[in-house]
Amino acid sequence: MEEDEFIGEKTFQHYCAEFIKHSQQIGDSWEWRPSKDCSDGYMCKIHFQIKSGSVMSHPGASTHGQTCPPMEVSTRIVVKL
Repeated sequence: MEEDEFIGEKTFQHYCAEFIKHSQQIGDSWEWRPSKDCSDGYMCKIHFQIKSGSVMSHPGASTHGQTCPPMEVSTRIVVKL
């Protein structure tokens, strides 16, 4: 890989923050979660959320007949602060 293919830690943190901000604006459920064992964190996307006893999914997704429990898929992107 060439040297210009790498970004610095601060730039990476900035891009992660911008991604989470955009995700919150469009409501696609990506969020930042701090790691319990260190100062790092990771990005996480929730596929289903239970709210007031009902199954909620992404807009446009069919919820007819869904009986599956909440499911979380985490994509760990470690950022040292």
